Amino acid sequence: MRVITQPKDIEVYIKGLEHGVSADPASWQDWYALTVRAKEEGAHLHQDKVASISEKLLSNLDGAILCFDTEILIVVQKRGRFSFSEFTVALRDYMAPDVPRIELHPASLGTNPQYLTNVLGTHNVQGAFENLKNHDAYVKLKELLPHIEQLFSEWQAVVATRQGRTQPKILIVEDDIVTRFTVVQSLKSYETVVASTAAEAVERHIMYAPDIIFLDIGLPDWSGLQLIDCMREYDPHCCIIMFSADSVLDSRLKAFSSGADGFMPKPFNKPVFESYVADWVQKSRRVGS
Repeated sequence: MRVITQPKDIEVYIKGLEHGVSADPASWQDWYALTVRAKEEGAHLHQDKVASISEKLLSNLDGAILCFDTEILIVVQKRGRFSFSEFTVALRDYMAPDVPRIELHPASLGTNPQYLTNVLGTHNVQGAFENLKNHDAYVKLKELLPHIEQLFSEWQAVVATRQGRTQPKILIVEDDIVTRFTVVQSLKSYETVVASTAAEAVERHIMYAPDIIFLDIGLPDWSGLQLIDCMREYDPHCCIIMFSADSVLDSRLKAFSSGADGFMPKPFNKPVFESYVADWVQKSRRVGS
């Protein structure tokens, strides 16, 4: 059991672990991610002490203790007589009365490997926003959405809501009301959010953390190609499908080079929408099986 404190080292560790779990979930059935956080909102966890005590309590087990700014993630292989409830009691006994009450949330990596992606995305929020602020198009984005920094103050909590979703939340970005209605009807079996401009798209994206975005290239206030470039700075894991009335090869290539996961020409074909969503669901289940 080792303690990792540097953000870059944590990111490398989680990405490597995520790759291994996704490749063969069955072999990770006895591995768990245990989140430790202060029970009261805003209370200081004293990560150094929690990490030190956890390292001693888990010294005979394989894994790592990852120290984030506001919580600790313990990756551990459960074996022998190890019990989460006994560990929780022991940790609380060692910690009291020096720190506020803590709560622990175990998640099986074998059945929910996407948990790692969500954790990494949640704790990369501040760095992602700094990347976005350094982006060439950020000035334009802030003109469109002056309160974007205020929105980002809630992004970490919003991204965390992705954990445990079995059905995708979908954002539809299209300025034409008839086309937008057609897309919504095609996806009425799922939870959808709509936007008609680039400004609304960013606002809805940050407010709802959708799993899939269907994004029109031609928007009235900004190009969808520039928009996706910005979105990828703060949310690299979201599935983004672009569409356009211009279905020539050049548009497709621009969409994919900008970071799109797919492209759809207009007019739309309902089965194509369903296939993209089905692919997301299938991938989610495969990774979590």
